[in-house]
Amino acid sequence: MGFIRIIFITLLPVLLVVEEAIAQPAYERGKAKENSSSLRIILDNDEGLVLSYNAGNGEFEKLKPDEGSFLRLRLADHSFSAEPGKPQLPVLTRLVDYDRLKGARIIIRDVVSIRKSLKEFGEYGIIYPSQPGLAKGANPQDKPFVIDKSVYNAGHAYVKDTVIIRKIGVMRGKSLASLEINPVIYNPADKYIDIISSMNIYIEYSPVTDTRKTAKSSDDYYFNGLLSMGLINYDVDDVIPGFSMEPVGMVIISDTSFKKHLKPLVEWKTKKGFRVSQVYIGENGLERNFRDIKDSLTYIYNNSSQENPPPTYLLLAGDLNYIPASEGTNYLTDMYYAEFDGNGDFIPDMFTGRLPAGDTAQMKSMVNKIIQYESFSFVDTVTHYQKAMAFAGFDEGFDTFMDGQVNYASEYFDQNPFPTRAYVFNHELNDSIRKVRYDSLKILIKNGLGYINYTGHGSTTSWTGTGIDNTFPSKMQNYSRYPLVISNACLTAKYNDNNCLGSSMVRAIDKGALAFIGCTNDSYWEEDYYWSVGAGPIVRHPSYEETGLAFYDRLFHLNGEAPSDWYTTTGQILFGGNLGVTASPSPRKQYYWETYVLLGDPSISPYIGKPEILSTSVPDKLPPTLKKLNVNTSAFAYLGLSHFDTLWDATHASPSGNACLDLPETEKDSCLLIISSQNKKPFVKTIYFEESDTAWLGINDVNVSDLSGNDNGKADYKENISLKTGIQNAGNAGAADVYLKISSSSEYLSIITDSLYIGTVEANSEIIETGFDITVSDSLPDLDIATLNLELHYNGNILRRTADFSLHAPELIILNCLTDDTYTGNGNGLPEAGERIKIIFKVSNNGSSSCSGSLYLTGISEYINFDATELASGLINPGEVTDIPVFAEINENTPESTEISFDAELICSPYKTLKTLSIISGKYTEDFELLNFNTFPWQNDSEAPWIITGETSISNMFSARSGHITHNEKSVLGILLNLPEDDTLKFWYKVSSEENWDSLTFKVNNKILISASGEVDWTEAVIPLGRGVYKLEWIYGKDQSVNNGSDCAYIDLVRFPPLSFVQSAIHLNEIISPREGTNYSDEVISLELSNLGRDTIYSLSMSYIVNNNQPVSETFNTELKPGDTLTLSFSQTFDMSADNTYEIEVFVTSPDNYFINDTLRLTIISTGIDDINPGNEYFTVAPNPVRDKIRIISHTNSEGNAIMLYNTSGVLIYRKEIEFISADEQIYIDHAKLLRGNYILVIRNNTKSFTYKIIKL
Repeated sequence: MGFIRIIFITLLPVLLVVEEAIAQPAYERGKAKENSSSLRIILDNDEGLVLSYNAGNGEFEKLKPDEGSFLRLRLADHSFSAEPGKPQLPVLTRLVDYDRLKGARIIIRDVVSIRKSLKEFGEYGIIYPSQPGLAKGANPQDKPFVIDKSVYNAGHAYVKDTVIIRKIGVMRGKSLASLEINPVIYNPADKYIDIISSMNIYIEYSPVTDTRKTAKSSDDYYFNGLLSMGLINYDVDDVIPGFSMEPVGMVIISDTSFKKHLKPLVEWKTKKGFRVSQVYIGENGLERNFRDIKDSLTYIYNNSSQENPPPTYLLLAGDLNYIPASEGTNYLTDMYYAEFDGNGDFIPDMFTGRLPAGDTAQMKSMVNKIIQYESFSFVDTVTHYQKAMAFAGFDEGFDTFMDGQVNYASEYFDQNPFPTRAYVFNHELNDSIRKVRYDSLKILIKNGLGYINYTGHGSTTSWTGTGIDNTFPSKMQNYSRYPLVISNACLTAKYNDNNCLGSSMVRAIDKGALAFIGCTNDSYWEEDYYWSVGAGPIVRHPSYEETGLAFYDRLFHLNGEAPSDWYTTTGQILFGGNLGVTASPSPRKQYYWETYVLLGDPSISPYIGKPEILSTSVPDKLPPTLKKLNVNTSAFAYLGLSHFDTLWDATHASPSGNACLDLPETEKDSCLLIISSQNKKPFVKTIYFEESDTAWLGINDVNVSDLSGNDNGKADYKENISLKTGIQNAGNAGAADVYLKISSSSEYLSIITDSLYIGTVEANSEIIETGFDITVSDSLPDLDIATLNLELHYNGNILRRTADFSLHAPELIILNCLTDDTYTGNGNGLPEAGERIKIIFKVSNNGSSSCSGSLYLTGISEYINFDATELASGLINPGEVTDIPVFAEINENTPESTEISFDAELICSPYKTLKTLSIISGKYTEDFELLNFNTFPWQNDSEAPWIITGETSISNMFSARSGHITHNEKSVLGILLNLPEDDTLKFWYKVSSEENWDSLTFKVNNKILISASGEVDWTEAVIPLGRGVYKLEWIYGKDQSVNNGSDCAYIDLVRFPPLSFVQSAIHLNEIISPREGTNYSDEVISLELSNLGRDTIYSLSMSYIVNNNQPVSETFNTELKPGDTLTLSFSQTFDMSADNTYEIEVFVTSPDNYFINDTLRLTIISTGIDDINPGNEYFTVAPNPVRDKIRIISHTNSEGNAIMLYNTSGVLIYRKEIEFISADEQIYIDHAKLLRGNYILVIRNNTKSFTYKIIKL
């Protein structure tokens, strides 16, 4: 689960400015749900998002449960955090488009906070702890009270990340996330809270994130459209330009026994414009099991194309005896039939419903209900669709939850522009007459309503306490008056019980319900509220401004929402409700996607209120040679053109209401046109084909001609364009005095010449005329849609048509800069002090129009001098990365690992963008910008090696990311460091994984120093390292199950100690012999040394000097690997028997590249007098150093002696119990496996312990 964190701790209630962010111009969006009173969009463009947060100071609410007295802080618009036992603090959540946020930087500034003391509330001065969510069917008295004492008893503040972006799931290749704002810090010890009352949040998108073309078949309107539904940063322009002109796809899965009875439904859907795929169990070897069915669906989904997009709807026709439930969860659900992204994702890729028919009679009835409803084949006396009901169950402890849902629905019923007769029953109005209330609503439901929403207690068979159970449908008298039912209650759609309430209503023949949305398992009070109303405060009268989008907002869309925020079908209603929960703080996001199901057809658009008549004008007859049928109708209406059971073409109308349908070039006599739109009676007309004795003109195509511009056939910014119009005369007579006239309301078009005279168009001919003079604005948002109104005048007739086309502009991005010293420096790719380098600026154009201009360098660090600061960009084409090079000199006094920064501004007038860039001086910083692991001696040879990615970075553009692994695997990146002196390693890391199970571990010599899991944003690690050799490893590993987040780890900006990579570094540790305090004679010069370099040493030259005499030199042919230690002794001894002071100096002559630690000195004063060691009256250990056996001499007789030998790590490697019978008795330790090095000998008798350092040569 990918997320981004910002921690902001306010210590004083004052204005705080965090960091300045670069704000770019953006087009204005229409008022929509994302602009609540607490969170408003200030800017939204392709470079980032700026949000203004303003929550005020809040109000306290006193609570007194049995467990004590508490306070709860309420903030407008906010829900409450949901971690059981932790303080229940306000949190604001909204959905966001994670693909645009991947790798984004978040900056908080202009923070205003206020501190409130809780001491004045006395016994109530404790913030109430969040409690586990309560299922609607549970008894509140059985719920244990939970409080996390580690938080409440802590001596410090309880702090959550102020801004968190959590990746939730994937929908057709697009990733969704929740934006979570935690504005409150609580200190239980000092009894106060800090509230961030206002702040601005700057989210700067990663420059490499361009996701508009990555989703599965981006031309599929329904799913591209819903991607923006409620996502506060989704660009509507990403949806409309890719608007699908292809038939909507539907897959029907059923059993062969239902094939005959489903045929009318297939034919009807085909006539409406659906491309229907039928898959029957028992045909083509398809077996009745989930895996077999899912494989068939996966094949259909993956074998799609732009001309044949992936299916939008999935209909399972049959109960569990015919089609099993989906697998992948412990709960009853069909959802995973429609999920194709895998890897633990739980957001489906198709809208799904089930017709729970148990026999052919039930299936026939369900099909008849659907066809009658969608075709609006009602007699005039049937007006049930104008009647809508919302009512609550009875539970006095949870009336606020239920009334909030009911009152929110009531507001929409009242505001509905389609006249609606509303029936609303809630606690607020009707508690005193509860029985009368339920009797009344039963009569209403029995006689037929168009829409019913119940919230409250439920069971498999009933809405508890209302008198409506699974026997009620058989008593209904609502033939032809079937409602859509939404049941926010436990278990009512548990369709593995054929007698569940939902199945009973939908199965009822010639009565009951059209469709039923409900739960197969428990539902919860908070989540059902979010499902209907949206994330926000749970109150009796919720407002649109204080809550996030939920299904009511998306179904009615009465508040200026963009068309891409319209949820208009039963499958979308289910989807929209679940998104409402997903956008909330609920821990049950996945559960709700699984437990809520639709028993019905997911493609039905319900009527709520009196529907309008769909206005359009279509001829009764068409000439048979006509190639295209142009229709002007409602914006976004759906048109299907068919001949009997063959679909000719289908499309959505454009935003201006224009639609163009292709007619086949075959012999034809008639066709059927059906136009459908939300809350409108479908337009159904049979059109006949007949030869025309008069002129019959049609406009086939309207295209842009830009011969005077770049001639790419597109309307680019600041271009002069004309129109290339295809005109067909399908009649048998010519047309005279033909001319075209155009107009437009687009602010980005200036029409210079608005008329084009054509003259005569001959009978049965086609012509293409180019004309008009139109200027496109020099400053416009990329892919804005312009609408042209065309009038074709001929023979006194006027043919009107609209044409929509996209306007094209650049969107400039500065990606990063790279350094190249191949020809001007030492060729190692690193910018070093005094070096001349080439810096290559990488820029891209994420727009759709080419441009050129200049790159300007300002704010330049004192450590670099550029040859030029104004650089020509050359042509920057859409979708390409362009290099802009310049030479520069690094100041010779530049310190190692200095960040050298400068500002780069790219201007292609009037478009421009600014970015601060930097390079790191010296040889010891790895930023992965050179896109390889060769600059430093990385070890990257695991089965899933790390890769370099542009997904996210802490500096510039790239970072290293762990390899793709599955369960019980790991990806390892390692490196060896040899440090001749103490120093510090620094690096940044980021993790997105399953918390506590899949993790990044950082090891030093196999010791774990860092272990991070869950969602960890970029964090700097500072690791002190002493002198020595180190094996560093970054390991991302997974457990045996579950994938969460991005499922990987990242590292970046690794700063190695400057002496990490010395090739040869011999460190002389100490002179071992001669030793002070002995009788000297011919002494062996011995010393201990270590290899702290990177190379294995095979030959070592050393010398020693005594009292400035001639050096004694010797070459030792021995293998010394990096990190190893050994003891060497010179073969030539030195006579130290005379009384004197001896200055001994030992040094390395070769190989050695680090000279600070390659010399040792020792002063010996020889007096001829033994140094009496108090321990020597008991034992003598000699010789020492020792080449083979260790001799121990006892000077007294003693019993119970233990002799123990340890290595320098404290590991016992030898032990022996012995008794010394007489004085001067001796024993030998002959340990053949002792390696060269230092050891500790301990001799312990009954009264004392003696310790000796032993040197093994």
